[in-house]
Amino acid sequence: MCKSSIRVIIGPLSHQISRCARLFRISKVRDDGSLHFIEAMQTLEEAKARVNQIGKLWPGDYVIDNEETGERVFASTNDETKN
Repeated sequence: MCKSSIRVIIGPLSHQISRCARLFRISKVRDDGSLHFIEAMQTLEEAKARVNQIGKLWPGDYVIDNEETGERVFASTNDETKN
């Protein structure tokens, strides 16, 4: 009897957690090439928008990793006109 009660409580909760999964991880590329994790977003569009926001304060090169597929998107917020 207790097991069925637990499943009812955990089942819907685990479904909510998976729906809110943050699949797109944003990392800044350090000078030595290593990655510094910043945060994760639910969609690629949100992640790209966030990189643009962060890049205004912390210009540089960024990587957005898709946790589900392993694909990577590279973005640079460096202003090439400044020397």
